[in-house]
Amino acid sequence: MAEKVAQKFDRSKPHISIGGIGHVDHGKTTLIAAITKYLAEKGQAKFKDYGHADYIKNMITGAAQMDGAIVVVAASDSVMDQTKEHLLLAKQVGIKYLVIFINKADVSDTETMDLTEMDIRENLAKHGFDKDNTPVIRGSALCALEGKKPEIGRESLAKLLEVVDNYIPTPQRNLDAPFKMYIEDVFTISGRGTVVTGKVEQGILKKGEEVEISGLGSAAIKTTVTGIEMYHKELDEARAGDDAGINLRGVKRENVKRGQLLSRPSKSGENKPCNKFIAKAYILSKEERGRHTSFQSGYCPQFYFGTADTTGRITLVKENEENTEDKDKVVEPGSTVTFRVELIKPVVIKEKQDFIIREGGNTVTMEKKLISQAKKNLRDYKIIESFIAGIVLTGNEIKSLRNYQSSINEAYVFPQQQELYIINMHVAAYKYSHAVNLAQNHDTRRRRKLLLKKKEINKIIGQAKAKSYVIIPLKLFFNDREAIKRKKIEQLEKRLQIFTSELEKIRSNRISLELIGGLMVEYQGEKKMIKSLASLRVSPSHELIVRAFDSKLVPLISKVILNNQLGYKVERSTKEEIYFTLLPTTAEIREGLIRNVKMITEEGKKSFRLIHQDIKKSLKEDKGLSQDQKRSYEKQSDKLIKDYQDRLVLAEEKKIRELNS
Repeated sequence: MAEKVAQKFDRSKPHISIGGIGHVDHGKTTLIAAITKYLAEKGQAKFKDYGHADYIKNMITGAAQMDGAIVVVAASDSVMDQTKEHLLLAKQVGIKYLVIFINKADVSDTETMDLTEMDIRENLAKHGFDKDNTPVIRGSALCALEGKKPEIGRESLAKLLEVVDNYIPTPQRNLDAPFKMYIEDVFTISGRGTVVTGKVEQGILKKGEEVEISGLGSAAIKTTVTGIEMYHKELDEARAGDDAGINLRGVKRENVKRGQLLSRPSKSGENKPCNKFIAKAYILSKEERGRHTSFQSGYCPQFYFGTADTTGRITLVKENEENTEDKDKVVEPGSTVTFRVELIKPVVIKEKQDFIIREGGNTVTMEKKLISQAKKNLRDYKIIESFIAGIVLTGNEIKSLRNYQSSINEAYVFPQQQELYIINMHVAAYKYSHAVNLAQNHDTRRRRKLLLKKKEINKIIGQAKAKSYVIIPLKLFFNDREAIKRKKIEQLEKRLQIFTSELEKIRSNRISLELIGGLMVEYQGEKKMIKSLASLRVSPSHELIVRAFDSKLVPLISKVILNNQLGYKVERSTKEEIYFTLLPTTAEIREGLIRNVKMITEEGKKSFRLIHQDIKKSLKEDKGLSQDQKRSYEKQSDKLIKDYQDRLVLAEEKKIRELNS
């Protein structure tokens, strides 16, 4: 049987992308279904339907690909919150032409529809659209779909399509510029390989040409186009404005992400991803459905560029001094501000590019433009050791998010989709004498991406797994005080903060490092990195010396070491030094170590149980989720917590076997 050959796409017809937007349950899907049925054999248009609150990201990326939109408003409800937000988003992504369809005319009277039309026209004006000339059509999408009441059904549908044809012009496409397409979706076709889809922003791409995939932290991938399709029809070339599927040679599905840029290779660096830029934006006020409160440097909302979205940190700058941070500056909603942005994932952006900022389900900005790209990149971090709570980091005088000295010895890392994230990184500048204020300067919810190559990430993960270390998000292991008010968790967190932060200050010229609870020590003997304190403990001839910059830490260090039954006794101490020697019996030492391992495991399991209870409580109290969503999230949390508890037990068993041997 001969293989079915895809039909050729006919370019003699005008090509335009129209989307349906509006509040949930106002009839967008029903209207699109009716239009699709009506135009089934004409092939005049492709319609997109975006808009549910749970899919707001799709609404943003979908609207960015539209040439025009049909705003669906149910006469029974009039203009709702999501209708207003979608008008704002449509304006922000550059949609100029809207057609209004007042739906559900079969269950509404004329007076109600008149009031709805007045309401929608007022909102059009508020969001910068043409209030008077925007066409409004009344009808019933359900009647059109079911073939009932033709005067408000199929006749109103025909009128709507006629208005769309006449009111929304065929856009001018930029065919002369180099080819660019932001990837909207990625999938695999059996026997053909990986296909990426999206709207072609500019230029022309032909089969057999070389392309490059870049952005979102991944190394650029060069490949060749083996096929192009649109609406299940074959194309010889993809042009600006096309919603095309591009078949790529030799590219794995897992190596391509939504939001990356597909483009022709550029030697000028035009398509090089960037994670820092300077921008100017108007911050929407509470009345404009924006922010309710002011903010300062350190604000971390979500940024949307085309189909890409990533978190970014905003740094406010001084007037006419874009490279100087204004630490005292406060931005009130309803004002225009210039700021620097540092993204956790680099994206391909250009000057004067539009973008959207969102936070907590609300759009934050309006009238915004990317001014210029910053040239500096974040400094790489060096991984030196891994242990039970994750991967230990070290680094001196590292530029932090607030341009202070950053102590990251208490920061841990976990891998997520081949990227490493720091959890619990502390960026406040504090002096050794201000140890009592340590907790006030720490933010346990901070997360930053590490700039590490994939090869380094795999090496770190492999080493940690080989040692049975548990690599987990620290926020799940030691939750912050604001999230869970639990005395035991606070005590555990406080003790490990003492271990990993305060004892980090113990230094000397001959120091060797060992991190069991973050303790740094030196000992008289061989000058090398101590793999494990267990190797030191079995040799009673060695003497452990701890030096502290702050004399107040001396009794604290003694108490910590003795209370944790590490097998030491205090021999003598001075103002700044403590001398420990080992207890003579290695069996006692081994038993103490095993007790310590079991204690850590048990406390970890208790922490997980408390966190699990809090998750269930939060889900139960969350009125914004359906029962199905709650059950799904609860099932996911059950599986995740059980997995972490099992891994703790496995790590404990392996460590005990090592100690007994």
